Amino acid sequence: AYTYIAVTADALILCMGIALLCTYAASALTDLAVRRAKEKKGNFLMMLGLVLWLYGIILFIRALDTPGMVEEYLSLALCTMGATVSVRVVVRMGGDMRRVAAFAIGHEPGAGVDLVQQLRVEFAALAGQLAALIGLTLICVFTATDFPDDWNEIFHSFSPLLTLPAVALVLAAIVFSILFPLTRQHMEKLRRYIGPDIPLHNMGYAASEGYMAMPVELNANDSVLLPRSLIYEFLPEDAPDGMRPLLLDEVEVGKNYEIIITNFSGLYRYRIMDIVKITGKHNNTPKIEFLYRSNMGLNLANEKTTTQMLDWVAEKMQEKFGLSFRGYSFYSETNIGMPHYVMVAEPDKALTPELRKELSLAVDEFFRECNEKYEKYRRWNMIGDSVFFELEDGAYAAYRELLLSQGRVLNQIKPVIVLNTPERKDFFYGKITAESAAENAAE
Repeated sequence: AYTYIAVTADALILCMGIALLCTYAASALTDLAVRRAKEKKGNFLMMLGLVLWLYGIILFIRALDTPGMVEEYLSLALCTMGATVSVRVVVRMGGDMRRVAAFAIGHEPGAGVDLVQQLRVEFAALAGQLAALIGLTLICVFTATDFPDDWNEIFHSFSPLLTLPAVALVLAAIVFSILFPLTRQHMEKLRRYIGPDIPLHNMGYAASEGYMAMPVELNANDSVLLPRSLIYEFLPEDAPDGMRPLLLDEVEVGKNYEIIITNFSGLYRYRIMDIVKITGKHNNTPKIEFLYRSNMGLNLANEKTTTQMLDWVAEKMQEKFGLSFRGYSFYSETNIGMPHYVMVAEPDKALTPELRKELSLAVDEFFRECNEKYEKYRRWNMIGDSVFFELEDGAYAAYRELLLSQGRVLNQIKPVIVLNTPERKDFFYGKITAESAAENAAE
């Protein structure tokens, strides 16, 4: 497009200025859109960029038949903006996948991973250019006669057919973007990266004490209990002391129970503190869905906030503010002022003082929404205002390294949702950023 539109030095400088301005504007707008989107719009932005790119090429083809400065420069602007938007989305998605890798392996990928990624990007760019050059060569071989000597002849002999390789590449990118969508959002978090249409197979329900249930359907959160694997007993949620546990044939669909297990290795009536829901039956065998750990919630005034609620609050906060937490934890503070909830989290980017204050308000807002007892006790001034603290970069990776150095096995290290021991509380409170600590101390 530069070569065709810019037939003079002045026009070439103008084209370069338009391309520079469009590149900067498209980059800034794309980053802003990705940050502000409450639902992650990566695939939509990718498609938008590719469509702009394609429309720019179409305008360029029209300008070949009926030259006009407006259409020529507009085609240049649209092609530049479309390409920039597409590339920026891919770069941001790459950053997200890097965080997924860091979460999976327990630390940030090394410099070698970045080098390999850069090489792949360069290779993809060269491959695209090579494909376009091969296409142009074949078109010239089969359509052209003698190559013109005069520039004006070259200019007027430029055929719309020569844009075919570029059109083919952009159309191919659109097709692949539709078939393999780029989306940014345990099960729901995975859906952010693989899209809504890829079937997922749950791993089932298991613990160190035994394998208890397995799924019989795709895209299902519940699993069928394995009656020959363990002996199961059930206590209704909030069962009074001394109540007789129920057996498999006595549980009711739709109700929540604490599960008690006895295995064939000698473990007898062990309460693993898991609360499960009976979702249905497979033939005559109950199907269960894990809900939360009964000993891992928050409870200041008998409001009984479960880990399921804690995860929901953290998820809503990330959606509302366009953030991604590398880790988050909650604590029931009873030693400073009125009893209240504290949330500590390691965001994917530094936070401003204003945003930290908004996050503290959002913690309280979402707890009021998901727990009616919490909302009641807040109105009665039995629970104080919630507080949000920002953690330093690498806080959760450092905690994993600490546990590994103490001999813990990696697959036994679970997310620290509740700071339920003095050691956990001291560790993560020691990772609060100085700015966040100073702001809350001032209040």
